[in-house]
Amino acid sequence: MEFPLHIASYNIHKGLSQFNRRLTVHELRDRLGTLGTDIVFLQEVQHSHGLRASRFQHWPGRPQHEFLAGHVYTDFAYGKNCVYDTGHHGNAILSRYKILSWENEDSGRTRTVPPMRTKAAACCSARSKCRGWRRRFTASTCTWR
Repeated sequence: MEFPLHIASYNIHKGLSQFNRRLTVHELRDRLGTLGTDIVFLQEVQHSHGLRASRFQHWPGRPQHEFLAGHVYTDFAYGKNCVYDTGHHGNAILSRYKILSWENEDSGRTRTVPPMRTKAAACCSARSKCRGWRRRFTASTCTWR
């Protein structure tokens, strides 16, 4: 018998509130811990950002995906999507199960988004095996950037 897999997906907007006024990453970690999910797909995860780290007093001392995993999710994968002078952000997968392998893929495909901005898709994928499952599975989170 295979057990159900509980999954959630969340765009965390780099751990900030609307208009980047307030740091929300601590609240996010508390909420994620109460969901009871096995895997969480996260979009717009801030890995590093020198200016924001100095602006917000309680900015985590480690990348957001590691901070958000806390003691609930024992494994994680991060895929860098957007790089800039002060840091980078991307997609992440948090898992209660061991991630056997992972990769970050930039599709290279672009599309035009009003007002005339070009975006490309990027996906972070992880291969894992759940307790009680006979087969391994691949989980992916993708975003247009």
